[in-house]
This record gives sequence, C-alpha cells and structure tokens, in this order.
Amino acid sequence: MQRSKRHVRRRKNADRHGRQWRWRWFWCLLKRLTLRSRWRRYYLRTNKKVPAGFTLLETLTVMAIMGILMAIASAPWLSFLNTSRLNAGQDQLYQIMRIAQSKAKHEKRRLQVSFRNHYHQVQWVVHPTSTLVSDLVWQTMPGNLQIDPDETTLYRSQDDVYRLQFNHQGHVNGRLGRLTIKGSNAHRARRCVFASTLIGTLRKAKDQRRAVNGRHCY
Repeated sequence: MQRSKRHVRRRKNADRHGRQWRWRWFWCLLKRLTLRSRWRRYYLRTNKKVPAGFTLLETLTVMAIMGILMAIASAPWLSFLNTSRLNAGQDQLYQIMRIAQSKAKHEKRRLQVSFRNHYHQVQWVVHPTSTLVSDLVWQTMPGNLQIDPDETTLYRSQDDVYRLQFNHQGHVNGRLGRLTIKGSNAHRARRCVFASTLIGTLRKAKDQRRAVNGRHCY
C-alpha cells in the first residue's frame, strides 16, 4: 500500500515537472522570436543604407547594351521596310500602266501616262496626249519613293515629266523604256517596270549586281 502511494506521488511530481518544462520551453521560444523581431526592427531603423535597386554603373551598362542591340537590329529592319515599299510601288506603277493601256483600247484614242518627282514623292496621271502639263491633276503615290533618273529610260520632257503613250490598239506609241523607282533613304534597292515591246508588253524587274548597258535594273 505504501509502495503504491509512493509510486503515485512520484508520478504526479513527474507530470508536474514535465508541464513546467513545456511551459518554460514555450516561453523561451516566444522570447527568442520577440527579441529577433525587435532586433530586426532596430537594425532597419539604424541602418538606413540598405542596398536596394541598381547602381548608376549597372544602369548605364544595361542601357549601353540595349543601344548596341537596337543599332544592330535597326539596319535589317529598315532594309525590310524599304524593300516592302519598293515592291508595293512597283506593283502600283505596273497597274497604272495597265489601266492607261486598257483605257486607250476601250476609248479608241491615244492616251498618255505621265510620271514626275514632286517633293520626294512620285506623282502620276493618265490623260490625252493633247492635254497641257499645267492642266493636269496629279495623283501622289504613297511610300516616300522617287524616280531614279539614272535608271529610267522613258521619254523625259524639259519639265522633268516622264511619259509613256498607248494608241487606240493598246500598243506603245513612240519610245519604249523603263521607269525605275528608289527609296528616299540611302538604300540601293531599285524596282522598275518595262514597256519592252511595241505591242504593249509590260513586265517588272529589280536591280542586279552586274550592270547591262550601264544600268542595274533589268
């Protein structure tokens, strides 16, 4: 009986000590967390020069790299845009000549399609051969294109107007030749439209590396 009472008393003491140890461990952990958070707030208040963001040298380096990459990529992009504008302008010139040819056949009279450079743009008009240049109503082609006088072989008047005439049958009346256009920048690409035969055959061409009769567009 006495042994059992001693055993129960020892067990109660052990449970009491265990609970006390758990509470002590919990309070120690809570104090540590509290002190750590307090120390962190104190460190942030006292150390205002906390490293954050980028330095001036890093920013300038990134900007220099971006500038170099943009300079490398801009040349092919500008070349692509210029080639696209030239191709669109060449298609439009071809269609203008075709319209003048079919209109001459339909109206059974001689018509002329005229072209000129005007403030770094190409202008055109379809009109009867008897119409004066001062009475013409010019239309402007988009794309900032120009007529290349060194590569153009159509008839050129004194007022720098290039012309191509079609008779009532749609045949070329007079001089054959080509009309060559180029971009407004320093790009060397050229596109041209030929009136190659007297029966009114029209064709498109682009510039080549080797010159033929002193011209590269053929």
